[in-house]
Amino acid sequence: MGFRLSALFACLLFLPWSAPAQTIEGHFRSRPPEMVIAADGTLSGPLKDVIEAAVRSIGLTIHWQVVPFARSLDALNNGEPVLVPRLRVEPERADYVRYLGPIVIQRRLVKIAARTAQAPTIRNYADLKPLRIATLRGSATFTRFDEDSSIDRQIMTDDGGRARLLAAGRVDAIVSSDPATLKQAFEAIGFTDWAWAPYQISLESGSYYGIARNGPLAAFGDALNQALQHLVESGDVARIYQAYGLNPDNFVD
Repeated sequence: MGFRLSALFACLLFLPWSAPAQTIEGHFRSRPPEMVIAADGTLSGPLKDVIEAAVRSIGLTIHWQVVPFARSLDALNNGEPVLVPRLRVEPERADYVRYLGPIVIQRRLVKIAARTAQAPTIRNYADLKPLRIATLRGSATFTRFDEDSSIDRQIMTDDGGRARLLAAGRVDAIVSSDPATLKQAFEAIGFTDWAWAPYQISLESGSYYGIARNGPLAAFGDALNQALQHLVESGDVARIYQAYGLNPDNFVD
């Protein structure tokens, strides 16, 4: 009996098996067309697919939660074990964010929304100076504007709040680095008395993911970067974007 049990145990040692993948928390927010939240709560988009492929290749999985961007930044600053997609490199984040990527360098437009009658009057940067402008806490737009302390700002945590401020006449304009998301916010509240101003800014920026520099996920930083680099070099990133009908390096419309 003892021999048979020993033999059975020895066989079990060589049976194929796999440990359950470790799950990490990902923070998701509405940033169409790269991150989309459907009416039924389904999450989709190329940024989700790319990082899921990367973490899967090193034996991890992601559990997604919908979290406002300002709260995601706080979580990174507090060293929490979260992963945040679509993070732009900003000097003030350097002490607490470990950037993963970039997976692509993108050309984008920063646009200004205002009431229909006022929008045509915003033709250059100087035209922003007398306006009260709704911005997003923690979100970058373009350097000149972000560093201008003379701008009268109303800081909000999401585009829904900014859309409601313009609709209520509590701000004159909104500066947006995610025009599709802002347009969606206007549609959600049924507000139509708005337009894009002629003044807009074209910029290039890298698309990164972020984890806390000194948090628990920092141990996976090098492996995740290598996995993302492999997806870029193999053409998988481009193929994932193309599957959504998107050009990964050009978001100017």
